[in-house]
Amino acid sequence: MKTLAISETTIELHDDGLTVTVLPDGSRVEARPQGNPTYAARAAALGYGADVARMSREHEIGHSLLAEWLGLPESPTLRGVASGAHWPHWPEEEAAVLALAAFSNAAGVSLEDVARDRRPYTEDLDHPTIAEPDDV
Repeated sequence: MKTLAISETTIELHDDGLTVTVLPDGSRVEARPQGNPTYAARAAALGYGADVARMSREHEIGHSLLAEWLGLPESPTLRGVASGAHWPHWPEEEAAVLALAAFSNAAGVSLEDVARDRRPYTEDLDHPTIAEPDDV
């Protein structure tokens, strides 16, 4: 199993294809690739080819990356799934995650690599910088 930390969220990438998003309060959202023609067609349309496992994994990663980029501690959509009270704007977040997947694949960029390799920002008032790995 590999683990990614994105903002206050942890994502567990299990060897069997299971992806578990652990929200800041410990709530867990599980996702697995689905073996149906609609899911396979979506993977192909987003640029994953037949790799539905990668699409499933990067979809969950995409929710957390977008939340982090917007300064949120967690994905409101995944919070809704975890609590059973769907966020009213989940369609907008879902559309953004799907668009991010399509764009990243068109650009040849893996969202798992983005999540693993990103560097946190440090800032002083006069000179914003990107922290080097040794500075973190």
